[in-house]
Amino acid sequence: MERDHWPATHADVPVAVKRDSGKSMWGLPRSSWTFSNPQPSPQFVLSCSLLLTFTPLGLSTAGFDGATFSRLHSSAMKFLRWIGARLSPQPRKRQSLHNVHRLLQEAYAHLRLGEYDKARTPLLQAIGSREDINEPRTISYILTSLGSTWLLTERYEDGIAFFSTYVDRYSEDSEAFSGRAEALWYTGRLQEAIRDYSRALELKPNNILSLSGRGQVLGEVGEHGRAIEDLDLALRALETVSAPDASWTNWYEQIKAFVHNGRAFALAGLGKNGAAMDEFEASITLSPDNAWVYHNRGQVYELVGNREKAIADYQKALTKKNPALSPNRKAHAQAHIRELSNRF
Repeated sequence: MERDHWPATHADVPVAVKRDSGKSMWGLPRSSWTFSNPQPSPQFVLSCSLLLTFTPLGLSTAGFDGATFSRLHSSAMKFLRWIGARLSPQPRKRQSLHNVHRLLQEAYAHLRLGEYDKARTPLLQAIGSREDINEPRTISYILTSLGSTWLLTERYEDGIAFFSTYVDRYSEDSEAFSGRAEALWYTGRLQEAIRDYSRALELKPNNILSLSGRGQVLGEVGEHGRAIEDLDLALRALETVSAPDASWTNWYEQIKAFVHNGRAFALAGLGKNGAAMDEFEASITLSPDNAWVYHNRGQVYELVGNREKAIADYQKALTKKNPALSPNRKAHAQAHIRELSNRF
């Protein structure tokens, strides 16, 4: 089975990186904030964070009816309003040029429309006030959203370079390590991805997406036992989280689908092909448009010598878009379709 610099003058960065005392890391003027408003429930915060976290995986609003999407959007906007309340500028800093809440609203509007390049600029401006934002959930939201803008435009190296610069200064932000891990994973740099996911889990031990991500990458490098451990922990963690309302059910089902896909691949690596096929089916039932599950199942079929089913799954993987295959996996699927077809 296949194992699956951002320069300071990059065009996406409004100002070159500067480290003078009057400016933030990204060369943007600083602002100072106070925090006094009560925070929402942990379930609500997790759900809204996951809404933005899912975008790196290529999830869209496809499959949601208008009323459901409206409720999702309303919940996300409520979270943004909470962030705005938490980020209350001190009077002496009202001259700040960068209102984080406004920038996040602007970024979210672009993300909803799939305008990821446009969303990146306000997100970079918002994280420019990192040293003055003492609310961890706001930082997580910004970093997660930023990561999605690079993944969904296949600009993985830009994302890797950004997060590499970022963690040199802010080494305690878990989402920066998981963001870089995702980009490394998508470029095929699997051992580096595992190291970053591991660091993210040291900082946030029960993070569902880091457990799921590391588990899937471990399966791709052949560490199937460790993969199952991570993925089982991710499933158990998912079971402890309750959705704020029924409109969030599909989002949780998508994450479960990715975990089942990873478990299937790992179980096949352990020689448990029957159990693996059951897991693949569970994943497809939850997320039928995920290209990665068909790509993984195609590899298992190829391994056991079932060429027809392997070709069919590789072909299906190339047509599915939610999420679509990364470029290296597309190339793998295309190459193996040709190779298997020539054997007939």
